[in-house]
Amino acid sequence: YWDWNTDQADIQTLLTYACPALQVRYHWQVVFMDRFNFSPRNVPCIYLTGHVSFNFSDEEISKLRRYVNNGGFIFGEACCGDEEWVESFNRLVKRLYPERPFRAIPADHPIYNAHFAVNEVAYTSKVTERVSKLPVLHGLNIGCRTAIILSPYDLKRGWQGGKVHPWTRGIANNHARKIGTNIVAYMLATIELGEQIAKIKVVQEKEGSKPGRFPFAQVKHSGDWDPNPSAASNFLKEVKEGSYANVNFDRVAVD
Repeated sequence: YWDWNTDQADIQTLLTYACPALQVRYHWQVVFMDRFNFSPRNVPCIYLTGHVSFNFSDEEISKLRRYVNNGGFIFGEACCGDEEWVESFNRLVKRLYPERPFRAIPADHPIYNAHFAVNEVAYTSKVTERVSKLPVLHGLNIGCRTAIILSPYDLKRGWQGGKVHPWTRGIANNHARKIGTNIVAYMLATIELGEQIAKIKVVQEKEGSKPGRFPFAQVKHSGDWDPNPSAASNFLKEVKEGSYANVNFDRVAVD
């Protein structure tokens, strides 16, 4: 989308601060949807930012979903805290995972203590709706990791330091750097977890046998009903291999 590069030095500035703090070497690069192979091994995190509404094609949504399911992260940051862009990012997440909750990350989440302890932050004067100093990030979980992260408030102005634009709805300088560093630390710490969660064993034998079918129902509810998408399938595979039951176990989600 045309508004993708609102500040050319944002991620570079964050990594200049975060990498020495975390004692890692990490670089950034620009990727284009039509040339990207969507491999978390090559690019473990996709960063999205902007001011105005954006949209992806159905094919791009499918590729992004596969990328996240395979262990990748998506990190969104609303430039200037633009509410139109936040609504657009929320629609993106809904298209990616319509049945998964995308909500505020609780204060006890490890992302707020991944490197720095961030218990409260200072907001810019344009943020009038915040009555507390608690940091605000939104997240969607895949398994035991938060795979999609959104800051509805501007962070990049704080990463760069200096005077903040008067219309910016964001988080002040040092707090923004600490939150950005924690997000990088959390992602790096959970990359291998994402890869393990992505591994799903084959449960059904569709050819060469005529076993019965045993539906294994998993209840869908309003909470995080499917925290580990591969867990039930892997469990059923172990049950089949460890028993004499001539059935195909089949996980079925039920309302």
